[in-house]
Amino acid sequence: MSDFETCLALVLKHEGGYVDHPKDPGGATKWGVTNNTYKAYLRSMAQTPKHVKYMTEAEAAKIYRLEYWNRVKGDEWPVGMDYTVFDASVNSGVGRGPKWIQRALGVEIDGKVGANTLMSARDLPIETHIKVIKDANRYRLGFLKGLRHWSTFGRGWARRVAEVEAASIAMVSPASLRAEAEDSKAKMKHEVTGVVGTGSGAGALGSIADLPSFVIYAGLTLVAILAVITFKRYTAEQDRAIAMSRAAEAYEQEENV
Repeated sequence: MSDFETCLALVLKHEGGYVDHPKDPGGATKWGVTNNTYKAYLRSMAQTPKHVKYMTEAEAAKIYRLEYWNRVKGDEWPVGMDYTVFDASVNSGVGRGPKWIQRALGVEIDGKVGANTLMSARDLPIETHIKVIKDANRYRLGFLKGLRHWSTFGRGWARRVAEVEAASIAMVSPASLRAEAEDSKAKMKHEVTGVVGTGSGAGALGSIADLPSFVIYAGLTLVAILAVITFKRYTAEQDRAIAMSRAAEAYEQEENV
């Protein structure tokens, strides 16, 4: 069964306390709840609206259950998937959060959690269950990379998605975490080897002095672009490897107590 309290604690760990970042399009937030959302909640409770900085943690928990968990039917998702959908919906909206896991499940991608989506998620083999979680978080990260605020918040978003994926997998099969960490490390090594090989190939195009200048510039530009792409992929896999390793260590420590 899914666990709202467990998933909420993980969400709040990422959201932190009161924040009013000038570049955050959501404006002032506390535990991830925006000022407008808090005021709307107070009105629905027939209370006088006030600034989100005065919101209590108990109020935040009620908002998360009513406006996020219940709206994506958190209690009806299999363990691990519930957290992946919940956190994505908190971060990107309840209309978008379910779409990534729907894509991973191979069902209609409409952002609405209906009977068909939930039936497709149930009673899956462990390997498939984990793959759905991995794919959903990969699609989520791909979406975030395309946002205009990525340059400001990207590293934090990438770490969050990696940690959500790791925690979600830990809920299903903690024994799989070490293998996932090694998989990311192998991908990091592959990315670095690939760009180095490309650079070496560019330098071995016969006699560089005999090549037209535009060819040389084009080759150097290509290598530079590949290096940037590789760096971004490398850091994403590094975040994932760290998250998986930390989750594995936490699990192993609990097992040894």
